[in-house]
Amino acid sequence: MRIKALFSMPSTWPPEYGRYYSAIRFTIPITVLLHLALIGFFSVIRLREMVFYNIASTLWWCISLFLARHDIRIALVSNLVSIAEIVIHSTLCTYFIGWNYGFAFHLYTLPLVVFLLPNRHTVLKVTLMVITVTGFFVCAALLRQKEPVYAIGLLERPLFLVNVSVPLMFITIIARYYARFAEQSENRIAKAKAKSDFLLGNILPQPIIQKLYDEPGYIAEEYREVSVLFADVIGFTPATAHRSPREVVEFLDALFSKFDEIADRYALEKIKTIGDAYMITAGLPEPVPDPSSTIADCALEIMDRASKESFFGKQLAMRIGLHTGPVVAGIIGKKKFSYDLWGDTVNTAARMESHGEAGTIHTTGTVYEQLKENYRFESRGEIEIKGKGMLETYFLIGKKEA
Repeated sequence: MRIKALFSMPSTWPPEYGRYYSAIRFTIPITVLLHLALIGFFSVIRLREMVFYNIASTLWWCISLFLARHDIRIALVSNLVSIAEIVIHSTLCTYFIGWNYGFAFHLYTLPLVVFLLPNRHTVLKVTLMVITVTGFFVCAALLRQKEPVYAIGLLERPLFLVNVSVPLMFITIIARYYARFAEQSENRIAKAKAKSDFLLGNILPQPIIQKLYDEPGYIAEEYREVSVLFADVIGFTPATAHRSPREVVEFLDALFSKFDEIADRYALEKIKTIGDAYMITAGLPEPVPDPSSTIADCALEIMDRASKESFFGKQLAMRIGLHTGPVVAGIIGKKKFSYDLWGDTVNTAARMESHGEAGTIHTTGTVYEQLKENYRFESRGEIEIKGKGMLETYFLIGKKEA
């Protein structure tokens, strides 16, 4: 468990360092093994300077693994020292035994560290690039043509292949890691988008969601013929005055969920619930051929369903109001926005509900004129409607027999 903890990213490290720590996790052990192998090689050729240097480097790399477990700043400084060690090691090897052994090729892996660090470490990234370029310039420009201090010629070709292969292996591993990281990121983004679309789909109509993606900002559209339904539970406030909040919410959730199922069958758009009031529409955001008849059929089914429901031990009583006409619909604001309607049609439908009677579907003359051929109505005569004056209204009774 201690070994596993040693190679897992410390909890004190910010999440954006995950890529960087993953690289450290497999780089340090491999680098330690390479230094141990080089201790053996330099011992064979009796190059004591590099034997001692590699022993010191091996100790440092082991210590750096433990330093990486501490504060992120300590870890970054220790890794900067480790990178400098690679540059010095490559330079010394090239100086002592020559360019043909290929130790300078290890410098090709160092710029990859720049891409592993978060973007905010600009100074550190520039420092790493300067160290890398300086080291490679010293090896390539100054030492390549220089005669080595020790012209040993032992294992030149095999070591050259190893020193070329190891950087290529690192580059391949990093590239594979980035490809895997990109794939995982794409999957996470796709899942997050699907989740956000699902949540938005329960708040906004699908066409409106697409418009928000395409053109962020407020949305306002005018619809020439939309039918609006308001439904309200009669006596809700006094009946729930002594009920627990949980009981009230469970009742409304169960009731409105049943209404949602009915509305979905008629492809109606639920706009919102306000307390015990329920509001749906027909004819937006996509127009329908006959919104009044669609909303009427839905209203009749909702009222029939409500008549079979109990309300804390009593028979549930509801009022429903209907009206059809032009509306403006859209989204305003940038926080906690919702899809809503405005206009006289909405106000009139709300008045039909509030001025209705228990167990009735109260409609305007507009709805009556559109549906009187196929639906049964009962005239209520002219009544005073708040904010509208005298209006002739009707109760929707049901559909006529075919």
